[in-house]
Amino acid sequence: MDIKERIIKALKTIKGEYFNEENNLISGGWIDSFSLLKLIRELEKEFEIKIRLEEITPESFNSVEQIGFVIEKYLGH
Repeated sequence: MDIKERIIKALKTIKGEYFNEENNLISGGWIDSFSLLKLIRELEKEFEIKIRLEEITPESFNSVEQIGFVIEKYLGH
């Protein structure tokens, strides 16, 4: 499973809804602040990383692609 698929898996765990690359997760209303915290926790478990507080911004978590960029930094890709 690649990074994008793993991010979508984490999103489905939280919301139980279909997500694709094009969804604006925060600005589109798919994720609120509480769901964002749950998503961070799921991503940290899934990728075995610890996301720093300064990385958690609406811009960084507004799409699967943007989340992928954050994850790739931690994985060294």
